[in-house]
Amino acid sequence: MSWRLTVASRAFLYNRSRWQCVVALYRALLAAMVGGRIVWAAVRVVMTGVASVPFTWQIFLTEALVNAIPGIILQLVFIPVLMVALDRTGMVRFRREQAGTQAAGN
Repeated sequence: MSWRLTVASRAFLYNRSRWQCVVALYRALLAAMVGGRIVWAAVRVVMTGVASVPFTWQIFLTEALVNAIPGIILQLVFIPVLMVALDRTGMVRFRREQAGTQAAGN
C-alpha cells in the first residue's frame, strides 16, 4: 500500500511541474522519498504508542535510510533512465509549458 502512495505522489508532483524533464523528475522522486519517510515515521510513532514497541532515532535512521539505500539508488538511477528512453522512443514525451497555456491559467 505504501509504495502505491509513493508512486502516486511522484506522479502528482511530476505532472504539476512547470517543465517535465529529468530535473523535474529528480525533484519529484526526492520529494516523494522524503515525504514517504516522514509518513512512515509518523505511522511508526503512532504504532509505538499502541504496541509499546520502542522507536528511537537510531531505529529510524537504520530502517528509513540505511536499509533503504539500495532501493533509493535503484530508483534514482533506473527511473530517469527509463523516462529518457521512453522520451526518445516517443512513447512518453517530456513537455514544456507553453506561454499561451500559462497565460490562460491551465
